[in-house]
Amino acid sequence: MSYKIKNISYSNLKYVGMKEINLELCNNLVLLDGPNGYGKSTVFDAIELLMTGEIEHSAKGKLIALANSKDNDIFIKGILQSDEEEVELKRIIEAESQFSRQEILWNNLAITQEELFQRLGFSKSTMGVAIYVSQLKSLSYLEETERNRKMIVADLIDNKKYDSEVKCLEDFKNKLHEKIQKEETSLNERLKQENETKENLSKQIENINKIQKKRGYERLFPEKDYGFDREYLDKKIRYVDMIRPLEDIKNFLENYNQYRDSKRNLLISKTLELTTDQLKAFFYHDLLEATNGNLKLFQNIEKLQEMMIHKNVNDIIEINKILPLTEEEKRHIESIIEKKKNLETTSSKNETHIINLSESRKELFSAYQEGIQSQIWEKNICPFCGQKDEKIEKLFLETEEALKESNKVILDDLQHINSEIDKYFEIRTAEVESLLKDYSEDYKNYQRVKNLLKINIGSDEKAILEEKKFYFNSIEKMEFEESLLALKNSLEEEQSSFAAILGEELIGKYDNILKEYYSDRSQHTLEQINDKIAYIADYYSDDYQNLLNACFEKIKDLQAELAEKQKSNKIMIDYTDKYIDTYKKALKEYQTKLVERIKVPLYVYSGKVIQNYPMGLGVIARIKASQIVFETEKKDDDVFEYLSAGQLNGVMLSIMLAVRSVLDLDESINLIMIDDPLQTIDDISAFSYADLLAEQFGDAQIILSTHEADKSDLLEFKFRQHGREIKKYNMHNNYLADV
Repeated sequence: MSYKIKNISYSNLKYVGMKEINLELCNNLVLLDGPNGYGKSTVFDAIELLMTGEIEHSAKGKLIALANSKDNDIFIKGILQSDEEEVELKRIIEAESQFSRQEILWNNLAITQEELFQRLGFSKSTMGVAIYVSQLKSLSYLEETERNRKMIVADLIDNKKYDSEVKCLEDFKNKLHEKIQKEETSLNERLKQENETKENLSKQIENINKIQKKRGYERLFPEKDYGFDREYLDKKIRYVDMIRPLEDIKNFLENYNQYRDSKRNLLISKTLELTTDQLKAFFYHDLLEATNGNLKLFQNIEKLQEMMIHKNVNDIIEINKILPLTEEEKRHIESIIEKKKNLETTSSKNETHIINLSESRKELFSAYQEGIQSQIWEKNICPFCGQKDEKIEKLFLETEEALKESNKVILDDLQHINSEIDKYFEIRTAEVESLLKDYSEDYKNYQRVKNLLKINIGSDEKAILEEKKFYFNSIEKMEFEESLLALKNSLEEEQSSFAAILGEELIGKYDNILKEYYSDRSQHTLEQINDKIAYIADYYSDDYQNLLNACFEKIKDLQAELAEKQKSNKIMIDYTDKYIDTYKKALKEYQTKLVERIKVPLYVYSGKVIQNYPMGLGVIARIKASQIVFETEKKDDDVFEYLSAGQLNGVMLSIMLAVRSVLDLDESINLIMIDDPLQTIDDISAFSYADLLAEQFGDAQIILSTHEADKSDLLEFKFRQHGREIKKYNMHNNYLADV
């Protein structure tokens, strides 16, 4: 399906402001004429931007220079028409992104540049060689190196089908690789597992074979049911797992003495780590025991001593509990305490009344004085009762004095009661001193060890200290520091006698074995354990050998399966690589043939277009391995080195037509754009070129510009001769009318 441009419109592009330029185009020839500077080239720029998103002669990323207004988007719209459909293509180059971001809309559906190239059936290379010869870059192709020239022409081929086929093959190859890798990984994993099983079985058989067989069954633990101690064993459990508990027991028995020494060493270490207070608590154990019998008494004595010092009345009830009184004495002292509380309460209230009365007196007298001054009240007339009295202030003072006198009496009574309480404490103090005299020695001991009463130590450490006779001996009167030194020397000397000490982890393991198997009975002999292991080895031996033989067969089968799988996989990969290489070689050959095919039409077209040079009838394309060199019949050098600008321009136009003549553009946009190509070629060449376009390329949509009226007329005449459709714009008039 081939497209042509029915309409092109654009705004904010070069000299064109926000008022949109709109051009209706025709199917054959669109002529843009008029003086330079009136927007002919802008039309070509608009079409190139619409199709490719860039302008070849503009620096990449510098589209901002093309914007008439830097604050508005560049907008281009084209109506594309084919035999089957009409499409609206828009491109918006956004000002917000400094014209670095573009949006392409195909019938208002956003697409990528790559998708646009695919839908229009051309590439950037096609635009530069087979579609568009620009005014500024008309010789850009000839300026390329000979190597790049060939690559550019080769890239003109529509590789979609080829790329699709190669991609399909590459995808197949990748999936095949994944499948092969998955299959081989699975087989290798199974092989690994079987080899591990083989090694495990071999080791177990080796271990079994080292053991002297014993077929007789004897139970080791009659009271408990262990898997290894049954007559009929569970062969689903591996041999090594079955005998592991027995190996542990055997190891324990072999190292029992060392284990015993290590346990002893551990206990000694824990004993040496006891604090001084813990050691003192054990050392004075007998004293503490003796003290415990009178502990409550000694604690009460301490409490009484403290209360006798402070003589707090509130403590009397507690004192009476410790040192009981007769009922009469008890009632008497309780009566005194009650009186004291009442008197103290009354005295406190009186003090409060006196203070309040004094404050009130001051406030009332002040108000009274103010009332007299303001003549509200009469002098010497009581403001409360109305009676005349010249000594009102005196009455206030007398009331206050009466309260103070009353409080003095209360205070005298309190003093008397406090004297009785002091006497009570004197009597009680004497009783405490008498009690202390009776328990003098025991109380001293209590004072000595009372801080140790709540200290505890472990039973194991106690056993060690008891063994070492580390306790207070009243007969020998050995001091604590002396005994402590002797204890440490004894313990350290014992530790130094141990040959080898086991780690705590191993000690813990042996502790568990002892607890599990021998907590309530004596230990087995090594011979008994070995007999049990021999019985189990005999029980497993035949089955393990059969399992090992089966494992060998399975490994052999898996190895054969893996080898066969690798062989077939290699064949498939090789075939896939062969097909991919075939496609790549075919494309390379096709590209080379395409380049070769332009030789004849180029020679013919260049001979027609360039008729005024003495170097031969036309330009010859010399195709080398990776290069294209354009030569004449009389000179071997590339034409770019010696032809004039006009002649080179003619060569470029000839190359364009030669490429189009061999290129399949049935599924591409059928467009030729030439921006003022005839300005540098002579009239004869121009005539011949116009004839060539009309005769052989008249079906294509040709957009051509020129500032020369005679050449414009010539092109129009030639196309009308061949019955072609023509649309002509004088851009000078159009610019003046619309802009």
